[in-house]
Amino acid sequence: MNNKKVIIVAVIILTFASIIAGIYAIKSYKKNNGTTKDVTSDEIKFKTEYEFLNDKEENNFKHNKIVVNKNNGITYISDTDLLRMINDQSGVVFIGNNNDELSRVVIDSLMTARHEVGLKTIYYLDITTIQSELALGKKNKIKTIKKGTDSYYELLKKLDEYLKPYILYDGDKEIDTLEKRINIPVLIAFNKGNIIGIHEGSVSTHMLLNNPYEMLSSSEKQELVTTYSNIMKAYLESK
Repeated sequence: MNNKKVIIVAVIILTFASIIAGIYAIKSYKKNNGTTKDVTSDEIKFKTEYEFLNDKEENNFKHNKIVVNKNNGITYISDTDLLRMINDQSGVVFIGNNNDELSRVVIDSLMTARHEVGLKTIYYLDITTIQSELALGKKNKIKTIKKGTDSYYELLKKLDEYLKPYILYDGDKEIDTLEKRINIPVLIAFNKGNIIGIHEGSVSTHMLLNNPYEMLSSSEKQELVTTYSNIMKAYLESK
């Protein structure tokens, strides 16, 4: 092989080496900056579910536009998983439902808090399929429309001191069902049988509006970020 051919081959080899090195460098940079972390099927599912109602109209209301990062750290669990984990393990769980507008409204604050604190995983449970549904019958007799799962009732016992009564209404009259209720959305941090922190709903000023289609103001969003962050920090410090 003459010198000219040797030079051409060397140039080609160096060019390919440079391209490969460049690709590797870009991937390493992005990986170190947390932008190319492998996206799990649960993370994709959560993003898809919570963005599905974006800008859609229902009952004369327009659903808010929710943007969920692909790398959202969400891992789906069942009610039996959560009960077992609360008793024996540790973690942070977000309980909600993607068709519930209040659950959607708090997602941005939840994700911001997770990023700020550096929490790797948030477990997720859609409780609407497992919880009980009660209603008033004749003479305000309480009747069960749908019975909750065994694990759901065990969760009620476990979280009893943090939960509000399940109230039904006959006009302005409140009827206590003598059962507690896990109202969504709620964030719970736990560590081997101990509840580290819990927060239900959004923030007080927003909840007073009684309109889940109303987005949080910037100050309300920051208040909720702080609340979520404090719960997550307390969990991380408890480990």
